[in-house]
Parts: sequence; structure tokens; C-alpha cells
Amino acid sequence: MDTRAQDSICEKFERYFKKRGESLRGNLSRINSGDVEAWLLEQGAKWRCFYCGAPTFWDEKRCPGCGKPLK
Repeated sequence: MDTRAQDSICEKFERYFKKRGESLRGNLSRINSGDVEAWLLEQGAKWRCFYCGAPTFWDEKRCPGCGKPLK
């Protein structure tokens, strides 16, 4: 794969993450810095329902555990 194709794919992923309030490069930088455990703990807390603590996914509108709306 040539460099332009790789850049194009990276840009698509970056836009996809940005739409969901995430920073692909920020996440990768944090992981590469060696602070993986702290990053995993933050992500685990971030992607849980505020009400019941069930794990959630970024495209869900309602909690799969309790059915309440997600922020």
C-alpha cells in the first residue's frame, strides 16, 4: 500500500473517531507513552452507564443494561 492510501485510511479513521468525541492520535499517543493501565481504567469508566454501570458502546443511544438514555 502506498503512503497516500495509508494517509487516506488514517484520515477516515480520524474523522470517524472525532465524530464520536474521541481522538485517535491522542489515544494512540497515550498508549505509546506507556501509560496503558491508566488509559484502560479511564476508558473502562468512560464507556459505562452512569446509572447502572453496564458497559456501553459509543453508538448506543440507550443503555443495554437498564434502558436509560446515554449522554
